[in-house]
Amino acid sequence: MFGIMQNLILTQLSIPEVQQLFRKELEEYFSKNPLTSMPKKSEPNDYVTKKEAAKLLSCSVSTIDNYRRSGKLNRYNVGSAVRFKRAEIISIIEDKQK
Repeated sequence: MFGIMQNLILTQLSIPEVQQLFRKELEEYFSKNPLTSMPKKSEPNDYVTKKEAAKLLSCSVSTIDNYRRSGKLNRYNVGSAVRFKRAEIISIIEDKQK
């Protein structure tokens, strides 16, 4: 669990105070655990596999297929392998957060 959040009683706090505490704790957590943080913008030719794309989007591999068929996500042939651009996946993540 997060640092100060382990023994915190929230009944006496206002909503902005709770939001500030969570924000602080999340920032601290992600600074200590960079592999779990939100992916950064990447180079346009940075590719990932379908399985990696699903993990980044927290969805199933079949959802990646649905995104591809609907035109929401493009697939690229890199040699004989099918890949997806990390930057396009990050755009989908950012769209979901809006």
